[in-house]
Amino acid sequence: MLPFFSPKIRIFIDESGTPDSYAKNKHQVHDKYFTLAAVIITPNEYKKYKKGILDMSEKYVQYLNGKEIKSNHIRCSNPLYIKDGGKAVFTFYLDKEIGQEKYNEFCTDIKDLILLTDFKIISTTTNKEVAGIRYSSLNLHHVLLNDLWERISIYYHLQKTKPKMRIMFDATKGDADKILRESYARFKTSGSWYFEGDRLNDLNLDKDVWPHDSEECIGIQLADLCAYPIKKQIE
Repeated sequence: MLPFFSPKIRIFIDESGTPDSYAKNKHQVHDKYFTLAAVIITPNEYKKYKKGILDMSEKYVQYLNGKEIKSNHIRCSNPLYIKDGGKAVFTFYLDKEIGQEKYNEFCTDIKDLILLTDFKIISTTTNKEVAGIRYSSLNLHHVLLNDLWERISIYYHLQKTKPKMRIMFDATKGDADKILRESYARFKTSGSWYFEGDRLNDLNLDKDVWPHDSEECIGIQLADLCAYPIKKQIE
């Protein structure tokens, strides 16, 4: 259970792709890239977005199958690309009469809701093939996480007031969670080339980052919806 906290800014982190090394004989071309995205949103905007998502979940309840609204679920559930005998998480394809129409309407509603919500995105992306050659001695996951903490901190540093922030991430219950939390703890202690000494101390960072289940956290789902398009654009 999270300790009592009333943040003025909530930050949700998710990723697109995987941080493992890229190998031509093992991975596909789109596996080259790895993106970490952080959505920064105030409680009022989060509340508005959450209501919009819950309303959509009710509107399309017969198609969503009780599943979270994730980028991969949306992309893989387009009836246009599901062949006979194929399956998808969202079941628009089963409605032969108006399934495609409802899928298109659903995607438009998602886009409109995101455009109406005021939030910021901070992200960092790497080409794992290039980075693996140039910086073979570095752990790319650690480097990208440190880069993300620094970019979030720069955003915080530039605010006229220093709002409370809470950083939340999609829990995997595996090594990735441990790496992320260790990286944050290291940044809090050691900072970076930009944040050191008094500048690092002035950040007054939260004591930890907090795991959430994406199935229950609409903020994590929003970060997921942002991470894939960023990676795709860079590809």
